[in-house]
Amino acid sequence: MWECTSKKAINSPAVKLLLDIEYPRRRSFKRQLTHHQILDAVCTGRLFGMVVCDIRVAENLRQHFAEMLPVFKNNTDSRDYIGPFMRQYTKDNDMMSTQRRMLVGSYHGEKPLLATPSLQWYLSHGLVVDHVYQIIEFQPLSSLW
Repeated sequence: MWECTSKKAINSPAVKLLLDIEYPRRRSFKRQLTHHQILDAVCTGRLFGMVVCDIRVAENLRQHFAEMLPVFKNNTDSRDYIGPFMRQYTKDNDMMSTQRRMLVGSYHGEKPLLATPSLQWYLSHGLVVDHVYQIIEFQPLSSLW
């Protein structure tokens, strides 16, 4: 099927009726949402899915999260980027002499793909979303959520 044909089929009243019958709880935002509306929908549970955004710990909460940085990401780092205790440990045990890819905790993330329950947790603990790039909405299974 050509793309133009599938677009016409998806927008036909018969297909919309079938989707409403087969997936009665199907939700979809019919208009473009603002940054605030997206975050509000995540916080209230009206939006379930994945979000690509920039997220950070506010300056006043950095001390609170200092022991366990909340945002995890893959980085290519060397021992220069780790704390003094682990830096000494890697030197003593001849580890990380060159850069390598590793999972690290951070105060910020640029464009991580976050599940909305995780984003909801981040927001409820005071993290700040600076920009939302994309949302992907899913229908949650009631038996799991």
